[in-house]
Amino acid sequence: MDRQSSREREQNSSVYLLLAVLIVILIRSAWVCDDAYITLRTVDNLYHGYGLTWNIGERVQTYTHPLWFFVLVSTYFLAENPYYLLIALSIIVSSAMVLLLVYKLALSPVHAILGVVMLLASKAFIDYSTSGLENPLSHLLVIVFVIIFLNQSSSKYWLLFLTLTASLGMLNRMDLALVFFPALAYALWERHTRQDMVFAALGLTPFIFWEVFSLFYYGFPFPNTAYAKLNTGIPVSLMLRQGGLYLLNSVSRDPATISIIFAGALTPIIERDGRRMVLALGFVLYLFYVIRIGGDYMAGRFLSVNVSGAVALIVSSRLFYQKQSFSVALAALALLSLATPKPPLLYNAGDSREEIGPLGIYNGIEDGRFFNYQQTGILTITGDEPMPRMAWAYEGQEAQEREYQIVSRGPVGAFGFYAGPSVHVVDWYGIGDPLLARLPVDDPINWRIGHFYRSLPEGYLETLESGSMALRDPNLAEYYQKLMIVTRGNLFDANRLIEIWKLNTGAYQPLLEAYEASLSK
Repeated sequence: MDRQSSREREQNSSVYLLLAVLIVILIRSAWVCDDAYITLRTVDNLYHGYGLTWNIGERVQTYTHPLWFFVLVSTYFLAENPYYLLIALSIIVSSAMVLLLVYKLALSPVHAILGVVMLLASKAFIDYSTSGLENPLSHLLVIVFVIIFLNQSSSKYWLLFLTLTASLGMLNRMDLALVFFPALAYALWERHTRQDMVFAALGLTPFIFWEVFSLFYYGFPFPNTAYAKLNTGIPVSLMLRQGGLYLLNSVSRDPATISIIFAGALTPIIERDGRRMVLALGFVLYLFYVIRIGGDYMAGRFLSVNVSGAVALIVSSRLFYQKQSFSVALAALALLSLATPKPPLLYNAGDSREEIGPLGIYNGIEDGRFFNYQQTGILTITGDEPMPRMAWAYEGQEAQEREYQIVSRGPVGAFGFYAGPSVHVVDWYGIGDPLLARLPVDDPINWRIGHFYRSLPEGYLETLESGSMALRDPNLAEYYQKLMIVTRGNLFDANRLIEIWKLNTGAYQPLLEAYEASLSK
């Protein structure tokens, strides 16, 4: 008995030590990417009374994560410099996720040790446990969902809590619906009384409410980023190829991540555990979705959710009660870490794009953290100048000081935030522009994932500057007039509601097709 107690104390001490190491690594690796400032510009506009807008007077949803957005809104007053707010919130949420994984999901201290080591080995998880994006909150909600699903109780509120968590997850990123769908369908099949159906509907209320609000306020059910990045005119075959390259990129620079993801998918199959197979199916669907959309330009960003889910499936598996299995898993992780160009344990203040050389940007995919660390990394903070030290932020400040009215450019994150609300920023990639987001990319063959360039239509800048229609193409001019009624018109105007219906049902799509046809002549 004493020997067993001593072993348990040693195991628990190892867990505490690894948790401390993980939190230290999260702090050391913390950074903020340019895209985080796209959201912050809207946060700042709302905070100063300009509404949920990117450019004043034009309702466009440039953020993909309403839940993370409102977390930022509710805490924005706490920090004079939002850089520190992004870092602090990310670390707090990531720490909460890890603690839940260890103390609510892991079957034993041995499982907890394995789980923390896997997280430490994954560049995707470590890099996007900060960055200022919504990933940490997605990780947390995925873990909460798995905990609730695997710990089914006789409580009549079980389905309510499960659907509520899924609803919040979809509110944080709509595409996470793929992760939750199989488990929700299974849960509804298990418990499908009238009361359960009512609770399921109540749980989905936050997401449904947002969709209704988004359709009314913005005029569209999806964020503008969806139209900008999925409405490109690029052949499906090329997107699938790029998605495959995204996975190969992970194999090259982050082998632990891709190995953990596949191990997590296989573990329930080996165990023949039906409930956990259903969870694994959700993560597999999400992985296929990532491939279908071509991945992302930031390496690992769209894989970190899968890592969180895979680790959750592994630490809740009875396979690793066997000492031999545990030892093999740790040895494999150690070897994979050695194969990583620079594993998270070796991150330091000198990390930069120059250090990783050709892996900085490859196949249009960049190591986002290394690319930005010297400008936004927490270990690079000095007392000499405020964070972030980004050229794009300085250019935004200059635009504000020179009182520019309209600037067209890309990227637009830090530039747009520091330019302030008085500068109308036209985004070449369409993320912040409702018209450009609905136009096809200039070149459907040669492009960079996540950066789908659109040329400005003739007369577009003149239209924005004067407020009068100056677009040369009559079809595009007619379409934009309809679009402006939705994005700029009176919210409660009956005509606006009619145009919302027509735009969302494709009534004006022939106008865009006619404009596109005119470009090829």
